[in-house]
Amino acid sequence: MVGIIISDSFLLCGVWELQLDGSKQLNSLSKIIYNEPITDCLHNESELNTILAPILRKASEEHDIIGQSVNVVLPDNIVKHNVVELESGMSRDDSWQFLHWSNKQKKIPNYKKYSIFGQVYMPGERNIHSCSVPSALIRTLKLSIIELGGMPKWMGPASSLYLDGTKMTESAVIYRISNRYNFYKIQNNYFAMGKVSFSGGVPRIIFSTDDDEITLAALGLVKSDLDDIPIFSPQKLGRQAKQSWSSSDIRYIDPFVDIELNQGNIFLAGVPDYDQNVFSMLIESINTDHSFNFFEEQGLKDFFFTSVLDSYQKTKEKFLIQNENEKEKDEEEINKEIVKEKKELIPENLWALIAVVSIVVGFVSFQYLK
Repeated sequence: MVGIIISDSFLLCGVWELQLDGSKQLNSLSKIIYNEPITDCLHNESELNTILAPILRKASEEHDIIGQSVNVVLPDNIVKHNVVELESGMSRDDSWQFLHWSNKQKKIPNYKKYSIFGQVYMPGERNIHSCSVPSALIRTLKLSIIELGGMPKWMGPASSLYLDGTKMTESAVIYRISNRYNFYKIQNNYFAMGKVSFSGGVPRIIFSTDDDEITLAALGLVKSDLDDIPIFSPQKLGRQAKQSWSSSDIRYIDPFVDIELNQGNIFLAGVPDYDQNVFSMLIESINTDHSFNFFEEQGLKDFFFTSVLDSYQKTKEKFLIQNENEKEKDEEEINKEIVKEKKELIPENLWALIAVVSIVVGFVSFQYLK
């Protein structure tokens, strides 16, 4: 499996594989810097191709991409997230059409074409989480991967790895930008997002698509009878930030902690903690076959945590069975070798016995004749 993390100024590419025991091994990883940032040309396919094509070609020279499935992660600041409530009396299709209509009212220039993908958390079916992605970026990445012999499998925002792929049905992810934090959260099958800041250590909601009280309680920032949820931070938090979030259930996952590394082909120098963490999550995440996929046709998709967890459990059981079969096969081979060795030893032992008997008989005969 090949993973690619896209950023404004560089690309992180690596290859990993599943072991027979279900563990993962990272075989290669490297950072490749662009000649110029891509932020200003996300809607210009020609310029994107000029920047990204040689970078992806270099990645294919450093890593084995031909014939491999390729997963791509986009930073959330490239993706435009939105929420549409599923009002009673209004069908999902109507809500989806309303989302498209509201986007058209923003009078976005024609050259800035977006592909829109929606996800509904089931069985709650309370709102639509939508992502608008520059169409030129999707097309450039997809065609470039195909031209290099890879198979585009999944592309999505970094946040979905944490919200949908950690085996938790409720969680949040935060990104620090200056003295503010963007957050995305899923709770009770309800997606919400917003911004929070701290003033003198006191949390303040800048905006939230959910109720402020519910948001502060969910993030663990106030004492409340309402439930809080685990919060993932792909970035390492400094001392002051940790103090601000001290009442919250912050989860920082050390990159590659449970992944076997082929040290000779892994180059982490100059790779930010955030990108290491996201790549590690890409390897460990269980959602890429289920969350919305920017390589697919744009549209609306249902997301069931039960389907994700069932699929994960079946895969885990499959590897356990394969591992047991391999152990039995190894034991059978060992037993065959032991039997073979014993058979080979029998003639040697027999000749040794004959030799000893001959010596004894000869000695007795000599004594008798004497």
